[in-house]
Amino acid sequence: FLLIKYAQVVKMLENDRLEAQCFDGEKRLARIHSKLQKKLNNCDIILISFHDYQDAKAELF
Repeated sequence: FLLIKYAQVVKMLENDRLEAQCFDGEKRLARIHSKLQKKLNNCDIILISFHDYQDAKAELF
């Protein structure tokens, strides 16, 4: 089961990852495509998807 939530980019990390603060109060590690890494900045609002069994990791939707 896939969940989708809004999040704000907190910090860009290495290896196509970023740290995002979801609007439910949780910080999550998200994986992004390398082409999108140059277009995203801190404080951008994004949609992330994650599985209900793995709450701490997500992907850019």
